[in-house]
Amino acid sequence: MKLMTGSLLPLTTGRPRLERRSIAVPLSFTAGILIGIPITYCILFLSIMDGQRIPHRTLIEGKSFIPGRFGDPHGPVSSLFKLRKDKSSTERLVLTNDLPLISSLLVKSERIIPNHASDLNVSNNKSVSTNSTKSVIKVDDIVDGVYWTAFSERLVPRGYGEYDIKLWKRFLNSTQVLKVEEGCGRMQNRLVTLSEGAKSCCRYRHNNDQIQGEIFSFYLGRLLGLRNLSPSALALVDARKRRWSTAASQIALAQWSSERPVVLTQFVENLKPAYVPPHFREKDNRRLHPIFQDLGNLTTSDISDLVQWSDLIVFDYLTANLDRVVNNLYNEQWNPGMMKQATHNLAKTPEGLLLFLDNESGLLHGYRLLEKYEHFHRALLDGLCVFRKDTVDAVDKLQRSNVEHLLKKSFFESDPGMFDWLPFLPEKSLKTLKKRIAHVHKHIRTCKSRFAPEVAVIEAPLTN
Repeated sequence: MKLMTGSLLPLTTGRPRLERRSIAVPLSFTAGILIGIPITYCILFLSIMDGQRIPHRTLIEGKSFIPGRFGDPHGPVSSLFKLRKDKSSTERLVLTNDLPLISSLLVKSERIIPNHASDLNVSNNKSVSTNSTKSVIKVDDIVDGVYWTAFSERLVPRGYGEYDIKLWKRFLNSTQVLKVEEGCGRMQNRLVTLSEGAKSCCRYRHNNDQIQGEIFSFYLGRLLGLRNLSPSALALVDARKRRWSTAASQIALAQWSSERPVVLTQFVENLKPAYVPPHFREKDNRRLHPIFQDLGNLTTSDISDLVQWSDLIVFDYLTANLDRVVNNLYNEQWNPGMMKQATHNLAKTPEGLLLFLDNESGLLHGYRLLEKYEHFHRALLDGLCVFRKDTVDAVDKLQRSNVEHLLKKSFFESDPGMFDWLPFLPEKSLKTLKKRIAHVHKHIRTCKSRFAPEVAVIEAPLTN
């Protein structure tokens, strides 16, 4: 018995040690997985997400270049970069050499931009020279197929959105008219001073056509997502009402009739003239295509203007506006230098935002004269093959939807109570608008088929 007991002791005393050792192995393995998953996620998944947001990062003297109204474009993988001194002792962000091979395939190379954004020039070269006074950037950073890239759109000032329009309407509903004086264009238009020193351009006409053209062009611009239209709203002039009574004598002097609809547009100060881009000045070569010949050697200011002009051409074609670029085109037959003159009813803010002013000829008066002026409208649209993605999506929506219903909805929601004072668009105008939307939609499809983007390939070399 003693011998059996002694022989069993090594087996019974060693077994707990084996059990503890078998538990330690899966615990360390599990801990390694738990630690490794977040690291792998940061390197692989976030790199992919960041590459999708901004294909090529833009730096200005080592600092993030974030023009326009958007926030930080560099995403969650910014921690994968570190500062390193180059030969000229200037600090620039570079890709860390410690990144794994897979991560180096996913993260795009950096582009160094000079300290002044206006010094940026476009080039078709793949490499970027850091020794020259002006750095260059590839054309495919400006356009992606027929679309402006996110980089290009960031160069455009913020403009006016739905929130700005709501603030303007709320202010008009609670303010009083203090003064009515000459200004804001021709005829019976007036510059109106409101409470708290705010000002408005007030459009008055005896004929409702031009009031309709102005306000419904504004509604259409909102449906297109344009931010280049100053906030506007309908109002009813009545010197007997408290809102207008302070300026009753000036209203009488302006020969305004009571109970007439007017358009109150937010007044913008310090505007300067805007000019037709060189791409649309030459009579036999009015063109903006997503090719190097049209997009080479541009500054960031040029790109910002062209992005906005692409919207302007679509907008003016849909409304058949006669009082802007078509005015320059028509007068070019007598004045060869007309296209180099300031564009009528187009102005630029100090920040670079183009304002599409005076749209009263749109949708009605312009439609009646299409037989005479249509070839001018077509000359601009036919030469355009670069668009904002949001504008194309809006045109697609208008093509699929009932534009009459959308405009009526805008009318009722934006200016409730004015339907009894201002008629809706006539049926003939609505039919013409639908045809023009269909034509723009077809033209964009033609541009897409002609300038289809190339198939993307991985730029880094593959190894086994």
